[in-house]
Amino acid sequence: GNSSGGANEAWRGVGEEMESAAEAHRVWGIALSEQLAKPLR
Repeated sequence: GNSSGGANEAWRGVGEEMESAAEAHRVWGIALSEQLAKPLR
């Protein structure tokens, strides 16, 4: 019914939030590792 549809929409939103957060975290990790590696070169 309508309640399950609302739950599906909510989960879809959560999934997208987690996906974008994971991508941002990955980008930050790459940037930080680049900064940390510079003095070692």
